[in-house]
Amino acid sequence: MNEVMDAVRGHQLQELVKRLAPLTPAERKELLHELKSLRNEQRNSDWEDWEAWKKRGKISMALLVAGAACHTGAAAAAAWIGARDLRLPRGPAQMPVLPPLVQVLSERDPAWLADLAHRLAARTSTGEEDYALIRELVDVAGCPVPTSDGYVRGWARHLTERRLLMRGILQEPQVSTLVGRLFELPEIPVDVLDFAEPDKPHHWPQALARLAECGAMARPELVDHCVARLLRGGRPQDLRFALAVLKQLALTPEEEAARIPDWMGMAADGVPQVAAHAQGVLGRLALDGRLPDATLAEACESVFFRPEKKLVRDQLILLGKVLTARARAKDQDAVGTLLHSVGGAFGHADAAAQERALKLVARHLPAVDTATRLALAESALLLGTVHRRTAAELLGTPLADESTAYEAETLPAAPVRRRAQAPASSVPELISELVAAVATQPTAVAFERALDGLVRLAYQDRQPLVTAVRESFEDAWWFSNPGHGNPLPYGVTGLREVLAAGVGTIALETVRKVHAQSTASDVCPVNGMGAVLRGRLAEVAWRLRTDPLPLLLATPTWETGALDAEVLVERLREYQRLGVRPEPVDFTQALLRVAPASGGPAAQEAALLGTDEGDRLATWLDDTWPELVALQRPEGDPDGAKKPREPVWPDGQPPTSTLLEQTARGARALADRTRDLLKARRLLPSHARWLSRPVDTGHLHSYRCPDGQHDFTQLTPGWVATLPHHRDAVAAWVLALLDHLCTRGAGRWEWRGLMGSLPLLAEGEGEGVAGPPLHRAVVTALGAPDQEVRLAAVDTLLTLAARRQLDPELLGRLVGERVVSGELKPNRLADAARTAAATGAHETTWAVLAAALPALLPARPPVRALGELLEVAADCAERCAPSRGEGDGAEPGAADRTAQKDAQKDGDLATGLADVAAQGGSSARVTQAARLLAAVRQLAG
Repeated sequence: MNEVMDAVRGHQLQELVKRLAPLTPAERKELLHELKSLRNEQRNSDWEDWEAWKKRGKISMALLVAGAACHTGAAAAAAWIGARDLRLPRGPAQMPVLPPLVQVLSERDPAWLADLAHRLAARTSTGEEDYALIRELVDVAGCPVPTSDGYVRGWARHLTERRLLMRGILQEPQVSTLVGRLFELPEIPVDVLDFAEPDKPHHWPQALARLAECGAMARPELVDHCVARLLRGGRPQDLRFALAVLKQLALTPEEEAARIPDWMGMAADGVPQVAAHAQGVLGRLALDGRLPDATLAEACESVFFRPEKKLVRDQLILLGKVLTARARAKDQDAVGTLLHSVGGAFGHADAAAQERALKLVARHLPAVDTATRLALAESALLLGTVHRRTAAELLGTPLADESTAYEAETLPAAPVRRRAQAPASSVPELISELVAAVATQPTAVAFERALDGLVRLAYQDRQPLVTAVRESFEDAWWFSNPGHGNPLPYGVTGLREVLAAGVGTIALETVRKVHAQSTASDVCPVNGMGAVLRGRLAEVAWRLRTDPLPLLLATPTWETGALDAEVLVERLREYQRLGVRPEPVDFTQALLRVAPASGGPAAQEAALLGTDEGDRLATWLDDTWPELVALQRPEGDPDGAKKPREPVWPDGQPPTSTLLEQTARGARALADRTRDLLKARRLLPSHARWLSRPVDTGHLHSYRCPDGQHDFTQLTPGWVATLPHHRDAVAAWVLALLDHLCTRGAGRWEWRGLMGSLPLLAEGEGEGVAGPPLHRAVVTALGAPDQEVRLAAVDTLLTLAARRQLDPELLGRLVGERVVSGELKPNRLADAARTAAATGAHETTWAVLAAALPALLPARPPVRALGELLEVAADCAERCAPSRGEGDGAEPGAADRTAQKDAQKDGDLATGLADVAAQGGSSARVTQAARLLAAVRQLAG
């Protein structure tokens, strides 16, 4: 035994094989105990020592061979071979362990080897990685190959990596079984897909087709596998592979005709590429007379129900060819059957498809009977308003009331203002919240709730809380050293540092220094938003160690991050009663979360407190106090637009700059106004002086997240919670930062982090129509390269519309300017507009596009993808009912002025559309302009 163990410890594989061969079953059983002891010793070895780690890997290979030889049961041997601690990065199939492992196992009974091979193939950890070993065992045992997913993937990878595809697949004795299982896998292996292109040297579709040619696999069986995979569906790349194999087989007309139900299923439910192939097959069969007319009509109805325009148009072309052939043969029954199916295209969203279907009906209508005419007339109710009159004249049957073509707009429900939950009242409840908050990224309000609960319970009885925190987090990597060897390198940035500092695992002097640095005023403007939170966390950490606060002043009372003034007054009164001095950053954040200039009894109660914080709050709530961000509408707004009240400036001089300029200049003007405001009233302390600085993009590079990298995932939600009543200010700051990042190549994560949370601005606090910065942010997000950001922009637009806070004309003008300047791609805008209209907001979408099109139509050179945008606009306009109200509740003459302005705008739009439509041709831009022109004239009455 000692010789065997010496060979194992010396990782001498060939010597080990010699020593194992003469051992009896009893000796192997005894040796197994020593091998298990050595394995446990290896598990407890030092993983950080590189030399020890390499030696451990070599011994593990020897252990693998010796243990596999000593186990008498196939299940135990499979478990030993599949053990994670004994495996190399690519499993035991890697040289040099494979030959000796096969050598010691090949002495066993073939039935035992077959059992072992199938057990290894069935294991997730060994089925694919150990293909070479399993294959050797299968060859020695002479058993059928395993059919597990892992083994099939390993087989495919082995052929591809070894460049043995064509030769290996032809020499495989059980290739039919493996190929069949290959098509049944949930996902085709990437090794197969990477070599599925015709220009690759090892082309899998060609190799599989070669199997059918040489008779190694029955051709009908291979075709069945391909068709079954296409019918089952799955990932697009998997279906492309099956389709490529099917095309390599080049089915004969007889083979295609034998599978008509399969082609019909693909045409109805397959992905576009598969449906197009099935459509082509059915078309060939129909033109050759191999497809019954009733079956073709059924297939047409299925295709007309699909959203893809090209498939519907191609189906109409095919149907037209067949109808022409049947008409020449004077087969009226066939014409009636096929023409009846054309009615399914009347309800398609593509107006061009509707028009083509109408022309097809007009060409063959004289040959059908009355019943078919009535059926077509009923289907004509699905046509858009532009084509309904044509259908009525063509069919000679009065259609139903045209009002059925119009749809009432459906907007999402306006968000309901919800109160924030009260903080935890017990230590177990708080610990559960802290565990969740530390492990995930909670919302700003949930974070505040956990922080406030921590402060309150520490004030009530600190010791039980400290004990519970230590027991819950003592094993966490960050608890004793949250800064990776440098305690608090970026200050207190989250609950982790607060907990670690609060319970004493970080020196008190370190916490004091961080506290002093976190309330400093020397921060860049963008970093100032985060400095508010970091300053509050540093205050909490400091007070937890020295003199706990009874509660936090800035904890929101609403889910939007807002704080009721009455609640803040009560909290200040409680501080006064307990003789507690408010922390400056905490009170600053509380002030920013209270609605400014709201007045009311709270202002008087705050003034009666007789404290500095009470006086500042009373001034903040004063009726004459303007908002922190007093925005003005741009010049040129429509007459009658309500202008915001001008702020009362101490020196009597109004500001001269507005947000009419571009984002950076607008944000700078915003900061200038705020700076003068804060200098005059001195409401905010030094650590909030970032509000008085203009947005200087030269300083934005100093922004750093806690881990030293740019991370914007939670940036915008944090800003919204910092300034819940100033959404336009937040939008302006976000745009300034995004503009700065775009100059350096902003990626998907920057876009998502900054603009993906725009719906929070629309759902938050705010009354009246949103200002230009938020509208500009929506336009910017509509042109984002990331689809998720564009969906967020659509959500923001719909939410603002539901709250009656959207200015469609302003948004449309901004859209037009961005498209003409090239900053907003028309195809992205069209995709977003189509998404918004699909939710039922066609009137809002049309209002925005109607304001944007006057700038796009005369642009030179013509705007690319303008036809796609005009198509979406026409779809929306056709669904809108003509409405010219008298202005309920309006002052005398207001309705007339509104009507005149609307008429002027409609006239400008109609003129631009007429100019484009007059250019002639069949391009989408021209045809859709003519279609939209008809809809606009119908809306104008």
